[in-house]
Amino acid sequence: MYSLESPYEQLCAGLLSGKVDFILGALRPLADKALTSEPLFADRLGLMAAASHPLAKRRRVRFDDLKDYPWVLSRPGTPLRASLAEFFASHGEPVPLASVETGDLALVRGLLLQGNMLTVLSTHQLRYEVASGNLRVLRFPMDGLSRHIGVTTRAGAQLSAAASALLAEIRLASSAA
Repeated sequence: MYSLESPYEQLCAGLLSGKVDFILGALRPLADKALTSEPLFADRLGLMAAASHPLAKRRRVRFDDLKDYPWVLSRPGTPLRASLAEFFASHGEPVPLASVETGDLALVRGLLLQGNMLTVLSTHQLRYEVASGNLRVLRFPMDGLSRHIGVTTRAGAQLSAAASALLAEIRLASSAA
């Protein structure tokens, strides 16, 4: 068994062909009745920047404060990007334009640490950088903005013993979080 990180469409193709056992990540609307999904937990999202970012020292960040900075965002079509667009629209604000679009967490981390970029991301994904003081979750209320993390499988799939054991541990870890 091995881990594979790819665009969601490629993972789905692998799942449907039997080359992939399951997809672990942000849940999306199921485009194929041959797939099933199981939510594991709701992910807390936050507006993030480098600790040296001008907005990091503010007691409260407002929508107008965000307009002068470049953004690194997930690719269009991802659940996070859709949730972010809905969040801004629900507040009557224009959706931020991405200077960089990527799903590569290392690239996001590097771009945040090197400049004045902003992102909205799972606070859990960058918890070590926040704990070390290199990144900050900005004081910007994002109530109602979340995404659900879960497992997508082929409907009725009989997973191998190894895949079943791994999925059982993932479920256990998710319920403890």
